[in-house]
Amino acid sequence: MKALLNSLALTLALVFFAPIAPSAKVPAKLLPLYDTNEDGIHSQPWINETFKDVVDDMETASSEGKRLLYIYEQKGCWTCVKMHEINFRYPQIVDYLNKHFYVVQINMRGVNEVTDIDGKVMGENDFSARSAVNKTPTLQFFPANPNAVRSKNGIRAEVYRFIGYQKPEIFLNQLAYIQRGHFKRQPNFINWYKKGAGLIRLEPVLEKND
Repeated sequence: MKALLNSLALTLALVFFAPIAPSAKVPAKLLPLYDTNEDGIHSQPWINETFKDVVDDMETASSEGKRLLYIYEQKGCWTCVKMHEINFRYPQIVDYLNKHFYVVQINMRGVNEVTDIDGKVMGENDFSARSAVNKTPTLQFFPANPNAVRSKNGIRAEVYRFIGYQKPEIFLNQLAYIQRGHFKRQPNFINWYKKGAGLIRLEPVLEKND
């Protein structure tokens, strides 16, 4: 009888004092919004500072198992600001970017030197024009293999581009569309996205970090 009571007491203790498993994943905190740089464009600690030599940037990206991504922005672009204020504060988006892409920021109106694939050196503004970039933000993706762009330059060197601001979940799936190679089989992102197959769902985040 005593053994039975002890067993019952142990069972009750396990029921009442056992840790309760969380019912759902705890939302992540929003990342901080970083200040603008000397060009008046928001910066990010994960954006790579390079000499903006396209071939060198591609080779560095390839050596890290990533794909080169140039993000074109300009001062006074409210949709660029929105991209930083909203999209780049989601840890899931930033983690995906860091894992799969080597990101370099280009000021569409800037004068810092860029060396194109054919060796020509020009300002960021002229490089943007040569790449047919006239709206911001523009995301320009390059081939994963640097050898694929030999003798090409500007817009002819890219594999895909997205123009303008998109909401976070669409933005995340734009990245997945490139990283997973869907653009090779379905060249129209909107058609691919509408099918809804294999989309990444954006995890909720805490709106406030208090």
